[in-house]
Amino acid sequence: MDKRRLLFRLVALVVIVVALALVYRALSRYSLDEIAVSLRGIPTERFLAALFFAFGSYACLTTFDWLALRY
Repeated sequence: MDKRRLLFRLVALVVIVVALALVYRALSRYSLDEIAVSLRGIPTERFLAALFFAFGSYACLTTFDWLALRY
């Protein structure tokens, strides 16, 4: 494995570890019960709408990337 590829993998690993540390830091002040209660407080139709729009957003992003590679 050449040095450039190794450096890329190391940078990617550092970015992932930092992201996980930030998520842990943000969520550590809440208990799992508090998070579950908050999620249960979201009306089902709004939760499903959020999932639908998130899926639609990723579908658009994937389509744009596919078109960019194709043309």
